[in-house]
Amino acid sequence: MWKCSNCREEIENKYKHCWNCGTTRPSDVAPVVRYKRIEEPTKTEKSSVPMAKVEPVIEKKVEPIIEKKAEPIKETKVEKKPEIPPVQKKNEPKPEVPVITKPIFEDNFLSSIGGAVDENPPSVIWTIIPVLLWLVITGAVGYFAFLSNQKTSNFDQQIFADGQNFNAQRSNFMFPTKALPDRKNQYKIEGNIKGKVLPLNKNNGEVAELFYGLPDDLRPTNLEEVKTVFWLECKPEEIGKGKTGAVRSRENCNTFLVDQDTAKFIGVQNFLGVSPALTNDRDNVEAVGKVLPEKYIAYLREKQDESDRSQMKDASDSPNHHYFNKSEFFYTLVLLGILAAIGIGWLVFRIKSMFSSN
Repeated sequence: MWKCSNCREEIENKYKHCWNCGTTRPSDVAPVVRYKRIEEPTKTEKSSVPMAKVEPVIEKKVEPIIEKKAEPIKETKVEKKPEIPPVQKKNEPKPEVPVITKPIFEDNFLSSIGGAVDENPPSVIWTIIPVLLWLVITGAVGYFAFLSNQKTSNFDQQIFADGQNFNAQRSNFMFPTKALPDRKNQYKIEGNIKGKVLPLNKNNGEVAELFYGLPDDLRPTNLEEVKTVFWLECKPEEIGKGKTGAVRSRENCNTFLVDQDTAKFIGVQNFLGVSPALTNDRDNVEAVGKVLPEKYIAYLREKQDESDRSQMKDASDSPNHHYFNKSEFFYTLVLLGILAAIGIGWLVFRIKSMFSSN
């Protein structure tokens, strides 16, 4: 610091002139001594307060540079002339004023959640790519669901056509009435199934409903594959009445396995249907408990050779019925529902972001 000899004002050493009166700093100004505090580490554990060492800091003496005072520059005021608007001609069109609009894509994800808006909005390409991916995935899943449904429908139609074909040829199958087995010794009848089995109703000779549920290794597709005929004779058996008085009954089916080539009985078995549900009584309609197809198929499996048995339980297990598993169509429908929910959610998000930007 130095003190002005004219106005006695204290000025820092870095300034050469007094800020108050403009007097030049004299050359014989003595340097001002300052002290800096330096802390030293404690020498012993007893002293808890560190000792401070003070060293003098001597500023170098700077010789003053005498400069002439600059004369103040007089400001000259320039009067602005009022601008005269240009005269517009009668037939001359008015100039178009550009309208500045806010771009639609200015708001990004951060703006929608209350964050800062990026100065550089995302590219349109990166906005379109997720939409294209969603469309491709949805289209692929939908196409696979269509193919799976078509394969199932074609398979069921083929089985139905085979059944109608056997009905047209039922005259080739006759129940052997001359050598009926004795009911007492029916469990002693032995024999294995040859080829594939054709289930027929004993009363009318038509294809039984069981035919449409047989697996591939038991269900024939043409007349040449039929080596065993499974005759079914089913009658309702009353087991009681419901609360409303409706008759409750179940099927009592006598079945006969016959070798088509030799007309020999290779199996005789009796099957009882399940008990009908009580809920059917509320409409006062007869409730008949059917024999489950699984019981028939399990019995036919026992009569098969071990080399001919397969793991399929019914017709829906066939590889001609589906591509991967019999529930694949259901899984594709669930996946389509999830993709549809994602698409609707994204669309709602975009609409909300457009309204919030406006």
